[in-house]
This record gives sequence, structure tokens and C-alpha cells, in this order.
Amino acid sequence: MDEDRTITTFLRAARIGIFDLSWNVLCPGCGSVLDAKATLGAVRREVYECQICAAGHEPTLDELVEVTFTVNHRVRKIDAHTPEILPIWEYYRQILWSTAVDLPDPFNAAIENAILESVELPPGGKAILSLPLPTGTVIVFEPATHASQFLDVRGEPTSARQNLSVLFNPIRAPSGMAQLQPGPLRLMLENRADTRVLPAVWLTGAAVHDLLGKRKPFLTANRLLSAGHARAHCASAPSLHVMASRCGRVGAVAWKSGPSPEAPMADRITTIVQLVRPCAERFLTGLLGRNPRPIAPQARQ
Repeated sequence: MDEDRTITTFLRAARIGIFDLSWNVLCPGCGSVLDAKATLGAVRREVYECQICAAGHEPTLDELVEVTFTVNHRVRKIDAHTPEILPIWEYYRQILWSTAVDLPDPFNAAIENAILESVELPPGGKAILSLPLPTGTVIVFEPATHASQFLDVRGEPTSARQNLSVLFNPIRAPSGMAQLQPGPLRLMLENRADTRVLPAVWLTGAAVHDLLGKRKPFLTANRLLSAGHARAHCASAPSLHVMASRCGRVGAVAWKSGPSPEAPMADRITTIVQLVRPCAERFLTGLLGRNPRPIAPQARQ
């Protein structure tokens, strides 16, 4: 099937409400979705923090902004329409990790090798997990709130029980680091958010790499906005259509009122570009925010 025609078809279907189009900011390290917006103009933060990788990333259109199409709930209901009731690992698979991650098969076996324990907590819920800590870095991560707690496990093994408390709330606090020794841990978890949380205790190293290390092609924002799909995309982004039509009118006026017809063609084109470019930049600023730095090169083109 021709790729360009397929993308165009999906865009037209999104225009009439068959699919919902989403712009997802991805982490290049673990492949998780850091933020999801209905329009590209809503992707405005300069840096998006990944609490799993403890790193910030600038959302560039050619690498870190993914475009996805999900069937509209009025057409057909699917499990992803109700993420609040998805089983824990289906939530990770369908909501947290992007389509760029090539998850292994069998999936459940790979998960079991990468975690120590997991639990589901309703709003206000509490849980106590007893588990052995291996030497290395362990991460307590929760996908709904994107909260994480890093455990730096080092030193002499101990038989004494260690205690640690982790709270989950709607405020995304920076990742923390706790120093612990190899040995038994009593982990107390409390959910203070107004939705359920799905914390898991993750190992680091080969097991997580085997789970998340493979990538597959995905539809980038840059690919969608390429020349071959510009017209179809304008149907779902009226601001771009307005920008194109108004800039076209500016160019037509410039052609008529610019240098005389006897002037060299290069001078006439230069005058048109000088008049049209500010028009384009004003509309792009309105569409993408006051600081559309990640796509400035493409915008200038």
C-alpha cells in the first residue's frame, strides 16, 4: 500500500471524525509518551522531562513528536478509550509506550524479567510491598502521574529490613534518589491523586533494554507536515490553510505592486519573499506559540 496515499486517507478520515489525531511528545530513551495533545499548537514547552530516564528533551518534529490516529469512540469503542480501567500492563502498552517501541513477544514474560513488583492503587489507596533489593539502580515508577523514585542500592548486603515511603499526587515532582543497601525492603505506597495509580518497581540493565531497546518506524510530525501531505493537513489545521491563503494574497499583491516588469526576475522574487515571510511567521507564531523554536528551520523554509 502506498504510504503517502495511506497517510492522506487517515488525515481525511480524521477531518470527518472517524479518527482522533494526536500529537505525542516522546522520550528518545525509553520511548514513553511524555505528553499528548490534540493540536500541534498545544506542544509549547521548550523541554519535556522524562521521569524514567531523568532527562529533559526538546520536542523536535523529525524525531520526538509522533502522530497517531485512534478510532473515534462514536465509530467504535476500544479499550484505549477508557484507560482508567485498563489492566496495568495494557495501560503501559497502549497509553505509556509509543508506537515507536517494538515490544517483545511474549510481552508478559519480558515484563516479569524487568520488574520486582507492581500494584494497582485506587484513589486514597495504600499498599505495603516487601521485596529484596539487588545491587544497582532500582526505579519506582508510576505511569499515570509520571512520578518516579530512584533507589541507589549499593554497599554491603544487610539482613535488616529497610523502610521507604512513596506518595503519588497530581503534582509531578522531580525524580528523587534514595540510598539503600542490598537486602529486604518494606515499601509503603500511598495514592493521594484523584485517579488510580499503577506503580511498579523496575530493575535497570539488560532486562529493561530487552523490553524497550528495540525501535520501529513511526509517523513523525515532520513527515506529516511534508509537502506531500500539506494540503490534507490543512483540512485538519485551519490556521495553516488561512496562513497559506493569506500569504498567497500578499504574494499576488507584491507581484503586481512590486518592482516594474522590466526589473530582473530575481529582484521581483526577492521583493515577494521579503513581504510574504513576515506574514507566514506571524501566522506560525499564532499557531505554535510565541517560541516555536523546535520547528523554526522548517517554518522558515
